[in-house]
Amino acid sequence: MILVDRMMQLIEARQPDIEQLVGDDEALVELMLASLEQLVSWRVPTPRQPGQGEAVVAFSFGRGARGTPGRTNRALAALTRRICQFRRVPVFAQWEIADVLVGLGEAVAYTAVPTTTYLSTKGVWAQFQHAWAQQNRTFNTIILVAHPDHQYRCYTLLSQAGYTVLVPEVDEFLPEGWVAYGCDPHGYDPNSIQPWTRNRRAFIRYEISVRLKNEP
Repeated sequence: MILVDRMMQLIEARQPDIEQLVGDDEALVELMLASLEQLVSWRVPTPRQPGQGEAVVAFSFGRGARGTPGRTNRALAALTRRICQFRRVPVFAQWEIADVLVGLGEAVAYTAVPTTTYLSTKGVWAQFQHAWAQQNRTFNTIILVAHPDHQYRCYTLLSQAGYTVLVPEVDEFLPEGWVAYGCDPHGYDPNSIQPWTRNRRAFIRYEISVRLKNEP
């Protein structure tokens, strides 16, 4: 509640500025409200069981040294594997997760790989969509696998593309917890080569910047 109270105080303190800027422009009001919602939204509306999903889409988070998947992605791969044991559907995964799955003997229908030095979230999603078109696949309901603090951005991408998105509870499919894979309790790998994925504080700062700039 401390955070909510401080946010409300800040908004109230800046109300004259907001009113002067927006005035009676309803379109601008809606734009500012939508922007504010994007900044303060961090969890998907309602996590849902993957029972009706037609495919799994798995986004990686961070990366290990020397081209290794990293601890967080090993945990996400374990989560993906458990979902597939619950419901056998094709898996479309970013390479860090796909590598672990293949090493465990699991089939991966498509692996998203970087075409440059960095593969963004939007870039991964674009590769998945292209693969579906190339493979002549059509899906309506997608099971999303992503780090909990990354879920909302991934969920928004898929939802805006018109898909029904199911987001399984991490605690249910990863009961041993993140720490069992060498992560902190929130699922962050302290040794990730991407500094913004080493702890929650760093990621929140990074994520807010990404959302403000509407970057991938």
